[in-house]
Amino acid sequence: MKHYFKSNKFLLFLYIIFAPIGIICSLTFVFIFQSIIDIATSGTIDDLKNIISTAILVMLLDMMVALFIRYLKRIIVRDAIIKLKEDSMDSILKLSLSDFSAVNTSNQISLLNNDIRMIEQGYFMNILSLYQQTINLVIYTIAALMIQPLVAVLILTGALTALHIPTLFSKRLGALQVNYSIELGNYTSKVKDFLTGFQIIKTYNIEQPILQAHKEANSNLEICKTVAETYNYNVSWLSGSITQLMYMLIMLIGTYFVLKGELTVGLIIALLELIGGIVAPVELISAELTQLKSTAPITKKFIELIKPVKTTKILKNPTEVKTLSINNVSFGYTDSTPVLKNIELKFELGKKYAIVGASGSGKSTLINLLLGLYTDYTGEILVDDIRLSNVSKQVLYNNVVVISQDIFIFDDTLKNNICLYMNYPPVELEQVLKLTKLEELVKKLPNGLDTILREDGNILSGGEKQRIAIARAVLKNSNFLILDESTSSLDNNTAYAIEENILSLEHKSCIAIMHKLNPRILDKFDEIIVLKDGEIKEKGSFEKLLDSKGYFVELYQT
Repeated sequence: MKHYFKSNKFLLFLYIIFAPIGIICSLTFVFIFQSIIDIATSGTIDDLKNIISTAILVMLLDMMVALFIRYLKRIIVRDAIIKLKEDSMDSILKLSLSDFSAVNTSNQISLLNNDIRMIEQGYFMNILSLYQQTINLVIYTIAALMIQPLVAVLILTGALTALHIPTLFSKRLGALQVNYSIELGNYTSKVKDFLTGFQIIKTYNIEQPILQAHKEANSNLEICKTVAETYNYNVSWLSGSITQLMYMLIMLIGTYFVLKGELTVGLIIALLELIGGIVAPVELISAELTQLKSTAPITKKFIELIKPVKTTKILKNPTEVKTLSINNVSFGYTDSTPVLKNIELKFELGKKYAIVGASGSGKSTLINLLLGLYTDYTGEILVDDIRLSNVSKQVLYNNVVVISQDIFIFDDTLKNNICLYMNYPPVELEQVLKLTKLEELVKKLPNGLDTILREDGNILSGGEKQRIAIARAVLKNSNFLILDESTSSLDNNTAYAIEENILSLEHKSCIAIMHKLNPRILDKFDEIIVLKDGEIKEKGSFEKLLDSKGYFVELYQT
């Protein structure tokens, strides 16, 4: 994690240089203060006049350097957090669809939203502060040694004792911090579920059970937080108590030397200031080490997330996919219940295919296999002549695009939701709007394509969302378009018009899971694949299947 400090090397260099300068300025002011006290006891007015200008200059310099150091620290940490969040999001987006489906999104949101704040304060801020406080401790200790070595030795003894306290309790502190992080993720997940399922909560009158569930999650979170913070405070208190004990002992010894006449009043005042400049860093170092050790499990989460995925597999990437082949493939979610059995298919570029079958026949599972979402199947799936497992997902998804029933709408403009943040020529966009019948939607929205769609597009109908999904796929211009009942929410006329337009696209393949068996559309497919209980029952053109009077006719007439 330390490499994130290199996000702004120049500012880090300035911080490394100016932190000691700031400490030296503060130390210089301590000795000026000592001189003023000595002048008050045995000096003259002229001596006082001579030192005033120096005191003011050093004070102003100290204030300016302190402000600059604070600014540097804030910017360095800001840049480190920005880079960490960017790397985390980059790692998440590099996950395969199957890997991402196994991830709890609420935990990932909590990681980027809540845990990262713990890292910001408990790790990055503390690392910089530890450097500053350590330099402070060293410089002030050297100054104390110059005044009275015995006092300096006692200070160092107390410092070493206090610094070892966090180490004794680090394991327990880390465990408590992990528990808090887990409860934070659980609470975020619960709240997300409650807000997402708001309609169900209201229509089923389950407000009270939901409030009770929220009360329990909220209580568990705050109890975990209190336990972690209390334990952390107790460890810091123990370190602080040892430091305060040493502080009192040093004050008594210093007073003894003053009474013996070995130190002047000015020097004892300076020594007391130096003691404060040593005790405070010791307390801060102790507290910061405690917090730093407690964030270790959270830091480990980020390290695990952003570590590069090692693979020994050599990927072969076809430049343009022309065939998708499924050879004797069988698949089941469990060994005892196969969902697909001995599937043999070949999808060729430029041809149109329909997949039909009753609910549960394996239509969507077949599509998911083509997309590489499941890997534990028997047989082989080929992209051109290359095994699917040896083709990078980026290349696969450049050539194959899916229009599913579940459409996600980003909290952004209609244009960005259609173009998905890519730049397309205006002419292409206009053609796609016309093809998908989105022109009327653009006209009725207050700001047209620049209208912001919020809350998962709550101002859009289901049909309008589906048309947006279809527009996305057509704009992407992939070789293979997979339609997973993508017009099921549209009225018959609109569905027919859009399906007809898609099927008329030249040099493109279309694989469509059909819900509505419209004869005018079915007749346009080169091949209709009929599934029953996970097996291909029959396949052929619409006319051929009607003539065979097999299972397809039964589906068609239902």
